[in-house]
Parts: sequence; C-alpha cells; structure tokens
Amino acid sequence: MAQSAGWRGRCMVFLISSLMLVSAYARDPLESDPDVDLKPIPGDPVMPLITNQTMTVLGNEFARAFSVAWVSDPANGDAELTIRDQFAQRAMLQIIVLSGGQTLMVTTLSPTDLFNLDRIGPKAVLIVRDKLNELLVHELILKSTHSSGE
Repeated sequence: MAQSAGWRGRCMVFLISSLMLVSAYARDPLESDPDVDLKPIPGDPVMPLITNQTMTVLGNEFARAFSVAWVSDPANGDAELTIRDQFAQRAMLQIIVLSGGQTLMVTTLSPTDLFNLDRIGPKAVLIVRDKLNELLVHELILKSTHSSGE
C-alpha cells in the first residue's frame, strides 16, 4: 500500500511538471511585449535565406556545403532559396534547388559524393547564380517589352 502511494505521488509530480513545461512553451513571449519591434533590419546578416527541406544525411550535408559557399560570396545577393531532396533510382538522391517556386537546379548525388561536397557545393552555387541571373534578365526583357508596347 505504501508503494502505491509513493508511485502515485511520483506520477503526480511528473504530470504537474509536464503541465508547467507545456504552459511555458505555449505562451509566446513576443505577444505579451508590445514594445518589441519586428521590422526587418537593413543589411541583416541572416539574409540570404536558404531553407533546408532535406530528409537525408547526404541532402543535409549538401545543403550545408551549398549554404556555406552561397553565403561566402557577396555577389549572390539576397535570394530566398529552398533545397529539397528526393530519392531517385537505386541509391541515388536527387537534389532540387528552388527559388519562388521555380526550379533553379536539379542534380543527382550518389552516396560517394558525400566525400566530395566541398567541391560540389561551390559548383552548384555557380549554376544557381547563373540561373537566377538568367531569370532576372528574362524578367527585365519582359518588363521592357511591356513598357515599350504601351
């Protein structure tokens, strides 16, 4: 009987501490403080934003190598990129780099490429930057033809 009382006491302590943790996480600290300014900071060092939506170790390591190469070159600008991976044939992994819903690069990696990502990442950055520049040129041409046609 004494053991069951001790067991119930430990269960109650666990439940109460769990509820306290959940309530602490549920409260948003920014909601309660109206003085917090959430405007973006000009020249924010966090930009550019590269979202890693990979599910595998190889995809995650590619995203890391790509991000390091992308951020280290100031010529890349502040494009928002998304990196995804999906399984391809056999043991291959398909890496997809997107910006604004447009596919900028698709490549396939094998497990042995894990050891070459320090070379693959910068090459992928060059491909993505060229594709972004190409899209920008097409957008400017489209705007100029619309403005000259009016």
